[in-house]
Amino acid sequence: MSLYSVVLALHSYMRWVVLLLAILVVVRFFRASQTGRAWSPGDNSLHGAFIGMMDLQFTLGLLLYVWLSPITTAAFGNMGAAMKDPVVRFFTVEHLSAMVLAVALLHVNRARSKRMSADRARFKSIWIWTLVSLVLILVSIPWPIFPYARPLFR
Repeated sequence: MSLYSVVLALHSYMRWVVLLLAILVVVRFFRASQTGRAWSPGDNSLHGAFIGMMDLQFTLGLLLYVWLSPITTAAFGNMGAAMKDPVVRFFTVEHLSAMVLAVALLHVNRARSKRMSADRARFKSIWIWTLVSLVLILVSIPWPIFPYARPLFR
């Protein structure tokens, strides 16, 4: 088994962890913003775990993008041709752009939310920006319904 295969499989399976944690953050923090409960160490741990898993997933994706993937390696050799091929363009530009934006939004919001003193505002900010990031992530996953589909489980 090659390094590419291992990292690709890890990246594929990690998406489920990231998606599950994102949904958990959105639901839990939405409820907390509605009920007005106090911020707890468990909330901080959940949010930190989600950000950490997202960072790990992003790092695996960057390893694939920059070094291991034959798709991006070929694309870098001829970007003009890559932009004409929807599958190559998706993995070279679209997937990367949306994921970079999602990670950036999550990190900016994490930093902002740590400085918030009102718990309700903190919960609201986190669930809204996590939801926005989750939408970006969901539209950027190569689901089986798309022409650039990849398997749900490798």
